[in-house]
Amino acid sequence: MIAKQIISNNFKNVSISNTVDEALKILDGNKTRHLPLIKSKAFLTIVDEDTLRISQPGTTLRELTKKGVRVFVRAQDHMLEAAKKMANEGLTIMPVLDEEDTYLGVITIEKLYEEIISTYDLGSEGSLLVLEVPQQDFYLSEMIRILEMEKVHIFSVLVSTGNYPVIEITLKTDIKDINTVLQTLERYSYKVKAYYEDDSYSHQLKDRYESLMSYLNV
Repeated sequence: MIAKQIISNNFKNVSISNTVDEALKILDGNKTRHLPLIKSKAFLTIVDEDTLRISQPGTTLRELTKKGVRVFVRAQDHMLEAAKKMANEGLTIMPVLDEEDTYLGVITIEKLYEEIISTYDLGSEGSLLVLEVPQQDFYLSEMIRILEMEKVHIFSVLVSTGNYPVIEITLKTDIKDINTVLQTLERYSYKVKAYYEDDSYSHQLKDRYESLMSYLNV
């Protein structure tokens, strides 16, 4: 999935002629903490809610164009590039520009989260298996081979280095008999940190997403 495919259609933009008071109302409607400042179709910068709130009432956004951060992705960039930049800067939006620097819109963190869940099949039926392994012992092909010997199908893989040098691997699988799989993994010295069945893992998806953000925050 590329950036231009997940631009948020319902996001309301502001003009640099808008006041901070007007911008705060729009910000509240967008349910984000950041706004892009646009002049015509040119992206200028991203301002945050705190900057708007400490500005004098009646101040126009034109006076804030030198503040904030100028971070963006290109239309053809992968959505994980947007996720990485959003995580690095602590943003709730990511502007999308084409190759001519024309502003196309923004990706909101909510939209990004939904697309990651959908693209990596985290919301469909199945179970999550979370493993921990020292970095020097991590070989994804070997891990997949071991699980395939137990007739386990792997639908997606997320890797987090938040506790480096220990790596956390989250696998979306169709595991039916967890006991047999656990025994096999133990024989190969893999530590199973957690296992979530269909009915118990959905509330864990946000945690897995945050692990992904941590992994991308390099």
